[in-house]
Amino acid sequence: MTKEIILDLAKNYFEKTLENRRHIHKNPELSFQEFKTSEYIISQLKEMGVVGEKYCCNSVVALIRGKVHNKIIGLRADIDALPIQEKTDFSFKSINNGVMHACGHDAHTSSLLTTARIINDMRHELMGDVVLIFQHAEEKLPGGAQEILKAGLFERYPIKIMIGQHVQPGIPTGVYGFKPGKYMASTDEIYINFLGKGGHAAIPSERSDTVMALAEFIIEAKNRFNEIQIKDIPAILAFGKIEANGAVNVVPELSEVHGTLRCFSENQRKRAKAIIAETAEECAKKYDCKVETNIVNGYPYLHNNEKLTDSLIGFTKDLLGEDKIIPLDLRLTAEDFSYFSHRVPSVFYRMGITGNGLGNNSLHSAEFDLDEEALKTAPAVMAWLAYCLLND
Repeated sequence: MTKEIILDLAKNYFEKTLENRRHIHKNPELSFQEFKTSEYIISQLKEMGVVGEKYCCNSVVALIRGKVHNKIIGLRADIDALPIQEKTDFSFKSINNGVMHACGHDAHTSSLLTTARIINDMRHELMGDVVLIFQHAEEKLPGGAQEILKAGLFERYPIKIMIGQHVQPGIPTGVYGFKPGKYMASTDEIYINFLGKGGHAAIPSERSDTVMALAEFIIEAKNRFNEIQIKDIPAILAFGKIEANGAVNVVPELSEVHGTLRCFSENQRKRAKAIIAETAEECAKKYDCKVETNIVNGYPYLHNNEKLTDSLIGFTKDLLGEDKIIPLDLRLTAEDFSYFSHRVPSVFYRMGITGNGLGNNSLHSAEFDLDEEALKTAPAVMAWLAYCLLND
């Protein structure tokens, strides 16, 4: 049967998958700088007889034509790394100082390359076409997904369904997680500067108070944000950086705070931004300051199409067995695959990577690792999902 053929092909290509993963892991590149990574991907596609082309900065896009061409689905992997100094002892650890694949994008990319090999081997059985998207800059705003959509990806390739996967520590190797509906939060970056006249702390009549403006803003903004919380739907307003470079008896002319906003409702997100701006203005006025408010719009929340997710869960159970599927909870982390999910029916699922003493460290950590045995089935799962969607 086809599913056995796909599983066998994934196993047969496993060493090649490892070779690709380790090469990419050893040579990581930051968001918008994935020049050599994209060249490597193109070379690997060429090796299997698939034409890949640079698209909008450093993304790579390739089309595999099936037996007929009445439907197109997209398969996506992200290719960028993080500004982290790796602290592992692998022989293939990063050779680029301060840059590391600490979020598993090397695994996503190598898995999709092997999925491409499988699909290309079976292309004459496919009742439709597959677009492979190796996307740049997932980790940094404005995000590669938004850029390639603005560049006309869906106009060039009228993709009807998008599928993406992500590694997940804590889920056993060979197990896959799905979450219908809202899954990952929107993300916006908040930068607030309170500016005024600095001066001696003991002479308030001759100075502003940027520090008190900042302190009161944090408390008041959080309180007002809490008033618009939605029952059973998490949302976060958090501040992670505060800087007021004064002294024991000096109130500085500049105090600044940076934070993040995470929501699952576009209405709540809009209201929260208004609250932040209004509160900043009020606190600045109270303490004789001016304020600069910069809210950088980030990714929207990620929505997994319910009907499509249910179908993919059924397909994956058919391939691997019911015990290899688990439900996922809402996540306040963000992912720019969300842009695809607001354009066409999409599913973003998780692949387990914890086993054989590996895959226990968190994403975005200097010690991040994964059980490479996960790459024995990951390419097969995505290939099988594509096959079922095109041939169902």
